[in-house]
Amino acid sequence: MSKKIRVPATTVQLVQILGVILREHLKIPIDEEGSECWTFEHVVDWDIQIREPGPKASHAEWCSYQYRVELGRPEHEMSVYLGAGYCHVFNPEQGVKRLELRVRCEHSIWVTASLRMWDFQIWGKFDGEPVWRNHFSCSLGYGTDRDILPETLAAVPQSPPKKIAFWRKAGIEPVTV
Repeated sequence: MSKKIRVPATTVQLVQILGVILREHLKIPIDEEGSECWTFEHVVDWDIQIREPGPKASHAEWCSYQYRVELGRPEHEMSVYLGAGYCHVFNPEQGVKRLELRVRCEHSIWVTASLRMWDFQIWGKFDGEPVWRNHFSCSLGYGTDRDILPETLAAVPQSPPKKIAFWRKAGIEPVTV
């Protein structure tokens, strides 16, 4: 008897983008026999309200502001997801090694322009080795556009948040979003 599963669109998008980051941007030689495995948890949502235009603002800016205030729509909608995962990496000298991965994924929607983007803080660790980290953004643009760009590490802490820290054995529980 076959068993049906439901995979939310957000999870699919996260897995696809992270797969591109790992394979194409970080050049990690993932062993296809043990491809990556992920668990994500939706942590929080919040809105950033539109700011009142300055004293030199045009009539059009004031009209746009008043219209948005009347609708009660924010300027930006934000969500954060935490993820824990692993993949098996092939190294010709050492064979296949397990790479533990942790991610903080922040999704933002600029409501006014209908633009969406992801911000990824990524930590990786092989057993017995130090933690490495990376930072990427992915602008979703319009249609099927997906521009993935490296970002500076200044905003990325040296270690992942406690909830997904490498020393935690239990990991995080999946949440349907």
